[in-house]
Amino acid sequence: MGICLLRQHYSQNMNFLYYRGRVGAAALLHALGVGQGDEVAIQAFTCLAVPEFIQALKAKPLYIDIEENGYTMSPESLETRLSEKTKAIIVQHTFGIPARMDRIMAIAEKRGIPVIEDCCHTMASTYDGKLLGTFGVGAFFSFEWGKPIIAGVGGGVVINDQKLQEKLQCSYGNFVSPSFVRRMKLELQYRAFSVLYCPEWFWLVRKFFRLFSKLKVIEGNYHEVGNEVWGEGEFATKISPSSRKRLLTRLKDIRLLMETADRITGEYASVVANVAHPIVPENGKAVFARYPIRVPDKESVLQRARKRNIELADWYHTPIHPIPVKNGSLVDYEPGSCPHAEKRCNEIVSLPVNVRVCPKFIKNVADFFSQRITSRIPANMEFNIERTNGETPMAIYKEMARIHKNEIDCGFLSTFPLSFLASLYRALSDSPHSFAFVAKNEAGVVVGFICGGIDTGKVMKRFLLRNAVRAFPYIFPKVFSIGNFRKIIETLFYPSKDADDSLPPQEILNFCVDSNLQRLGIGKNLFFSLVDEFQQCGMTNFKIVTGESQTKAQRFYESLGAKEYKKIEIHKGTQSLVYLYDIDSSKPFLKNGH
Repeated sequence: MGICLLRQHYSQNMNFLYYRGRVGAAALLHALGVGQGDEVAIQAFTCLAVPEFIQALKAKPLYIDIEENGYTMSPESLETRLSEKTKAIIVQHTFGIPARMDRIMAIAEKRGIPVIEDCCHTMASTYDGKLLGTFGVGAFFSFEWGKPIIAGVGGGVVINDQKLQEKLQCSYGNFVSPSFVRRMKLELQYRAFSVLYCPEWFWLVRKFFRLFSKLKVIEGNYHEVGNEVWGEGEFATKISPSSRKRLLTRLKDIRLLMETADRITGEYASVVANVAHPIVPENGKAVFARYPIRVPDKESVLQRARKRNIELADWYHTPIHPIPVKNGSLVDYEPGSCPHAEKRCNEIVSLPVNVRVCPKFIKNVADFFSQRITSRIPANMEFNIERTNGETPMAIYKEMARIHKNEIDCGFLSTFPLSFLASLYRALSDSPHSFAFVAKNEAGVVVGFICGGIDTGKVMKRFLLRNAVRAFPYIFPKVFSIGNFRKIIETLFYPSKDADDSLPPQEILNFCVDSNLQRLGIGKNLFFSLVDEFQQCGMTNFKIVTGESQTKAQRFYESLGAKEYKKIEIHKGTQSLVYLYDIDSSKPFLKNGH
């Protein structure tokens, strides 16, 4: 949807503005007839505000787990947990990442259950080219701190159903404006936030925000569980006049907000290393409210960030943030019922993408994450080996490229930027002549990879033919250096150079493991995954080419049974060793984690 159409959509359709987004959500549920004894399906990995408005209607939240490697509702979990008591499904687009709306809508329509979209984290993300918030009968939004548009305390609703629109129109007249004292408090709070907030001051501002919220000097994010009742207090209040005015002004700036978020998330994706980047559905487009990353040892990372004044939010810290898991019964959550959500809470932190994020902050973030977290690496660390393919998210290939740049400081390929290397690894994974495997730790962070080719010549030709336009800006400047031009030609013609009929065409193309995680069996597991793949392709052996100076790699291959075969000169003046590995005499495949 274009910017003008986006502005027009919200200007024409966001006619109901409430004190908070949760008040608008409750108004939607109330108009649908949800009340005492009913269930409302919501995802775990959310905040207390969501079950709060359900309980205000005397209904009960029904928790659905999130995707195994994602942040949004799992359609599979939803389908198995719905019951006859379920009267509505609320789909949260966490951080601005679209949920799989095609599957969710199909399940809801089959059961005859209305869908409401929680768009508090996005106003511009799309799925299948369709704007989020337009799939269900309605959607609700929030304009508080940390949201895409900040207008102070406030929320809004967009309706996609005529009958529901009429019902809300009738009830909206019963809502009142905040009192004069509350309006003054909100105004002072907004102005203080506007003056004091910047990413470098995040920890200090958060500290005072939590203190003053506890003392009830300012409006906090959450209330005591069970204290809110539909039709009373906040749940009978409209947005304040000043917040409404600011909202209408901010909507005019939606282009700037979208472009800023896209630019900053693109930079994070390029420079932030040693983390698992967010995975967006293939047919989705995310405009992030915050940029989520998964890290090992979350608490240690947060402590380091606080010391370095790096803004790094911890939500969601628990499946129903900030309620501790052990107190889940307060909001009808059963510990252990949503394992993916509970796991994600132990991994997730997020970075800001707002207009106050400057290049210096992004550089500090890049430097911060370039220092690998090595304080606690258990000897029995669990990891998984996965084969990549054409459907693997680009974020995985970017992780492979980062490891390449971090671990291989020599070699011609290392002179290329991350984006080029990521495209190369994607092409290797998608080619019928090559394949790749990645090793991921428990947090989903890529810690190593290996690539193999059945015919290196065909792999290179296919990559250049299919990626000529994309590769041209990176290769062209290097052509003007005689040394670089020679290396390009030598690399392209390497497979046929110094041909030896006794050597097989299949070989290891690249192999990297995070140097801080070596000696944990990751490299061996990756190697034998490749051996198994070659064997399934009918190969009985393959070759390994390594630089003559790479004695550590040579010892590793020799320990696995590879035999030195000959020396060759791929690049003029540089000797390489060729090893031959006989699959028939290979060791048994090693299980993950050993």
